[in-house]
Amino acid sequence: MIIYDENEDINLFANKCFVEEIGYTKEEIPNINEWHIKAYPDEHYRNEVKKNWKKLLKDVQAEDELHAKQTVRIRAKNGTYKWYEIHRNVVGAVDVITYNNVDELYKENEQLASYNEQIKMLLSIISHDVRTPLSVLKNMVDSYASLDLSKEEMKEMFSSISLEIDQTFQLINAALLWISSKNETFSFHAEAINLYHFFSGIKENYLAACKEKNIVIKIDADRNINITYDAFILEVVARNIINNAVKFCFENGIIAVTCNQSAGYTDIHIKDDGPGMSKEKINNILLNREDPGKQKDEKKGFGVGLKIINQCLRKYHGEMMIESGINQGTMVTVRIPALHAENIQS
Repeated sequence: MIIYDENEDINLFANKCFVEEIGYTKEEIPNINEWHIKAYPDEHYRNEVKKNWKKLLKDVQAEDELHAKQTVRIRAKNGTYKWYEIHRNVVGAVDVITYNNVDELYKENEQLASYNEQIKMLLSIISHDVRTPLSVLKNMVDSYASLDLSKEEMKEMFSSISLEIDQTFQLINAALLWISSKNETFSFHAEAINLYHFFSGIKENYLAACKEKNIVIKIDADRNINITYDAFILEVVARNIINNAVKFCFENGIIAVTCNQSAGYTDIHIKDDGPGMSKEKINNILLNREDPGKQKDEKKGFGVGLKIINQCLRKYHGEMMIESGINQGTMVTVRIPALHAENIQS
């Protein structure tokens, strides 16, 4: 508890519990400005707290109330951060301010919110991004017996089935990676990766699908470009991007994979000749927002896969950027910073 004289801008008293919990004595935080600097060392967060507190007091005073409450993250004297619920009560000419430690409760609420987010994402995947290709597969199988297909037509049908299954697997892999990263159960393992050999291997998995639409995947990467990163994450990311490129690229189109390396990072560009996307759709993907047009046109929905891998990349040091326009194709850029395996922690 702190007793603060607003008129004199001085902390009159800090009780024993406050000193033991947060560490600062009254002499170390003689006024509100000194307290703010110590409790909120990050200037941006400090200004945000002060702005919110000022608005809160204004709203309280407008209703002739004497009590105000705010939840903030405070840095203690020993350098640790914890969440506190601040209660301010006016008693006579002074403010009595108490600090209740709600750190465990806040973290439990954050964890619950994370679980709810995971459930929402999984329901989205199951209801659309998995259910739709499974429905396509079921229709193919159900109609097989009644169709008089030639050998070549059967080959094309099974090629389509294979592509649908592969796309679904890649989405599931991305979802599992995202969930394990959220739950802190994924162990990031950095290793040297040669990008030319890496994408040459991935290209082999799409030969049948590309042949069906007469699409060419071109890999224009220096054979000596190497990065240090987690191979599983990179594969999940690359395959989800290429899945979308193959799916939306026009017939007789080109999917180009290029790599540029600088001192601080490596950019991997994957460009297709598809119909492109609007700025709104790009923002929905990068900002993880709902796509209001998804239900109206499921076939053209870019799916949840890119949203997932974007979040995974951000958690594990990387970054994803999208350049596109209607009828201009799409280029997805994956940026991997220059990292050293021994310095990377999950």
